[in-house]
Amino acid sequence: MEWFLVTNELNLYTSCLVLGEIKKGISLNIDSKKRNSYNLRLAKIIDNFEDRVINIDTEVSLLWGDLIASGQRLGKTPLIINSLITA
Repeated sequence: MEWFLVTNELNLYTSCLVLGEIKKGISLNIDSKKRNSYNLRLAKIIDNFEDRVINIDTEVSLLWGDLIASGQRLGKTPLIINSLITA
């Protein structure tokens, strides 16, 4: 984790899928106080990343289609979320 500590925050990016996975985890939490606290933290993360969230666009979806097809030709279908993050 040292690389994370020495990396300029503005050089870090995240994916909209990662944010969705975090939100899913928050929503599955049965403790409403923790959910509220986690939602506030997630909002701060989203604010901090501003324009550094990588979204799924046409280019990414086409690349994803190629990745899934390649995997299926090899008899291995990657998980959708993992392959989308890879794309």
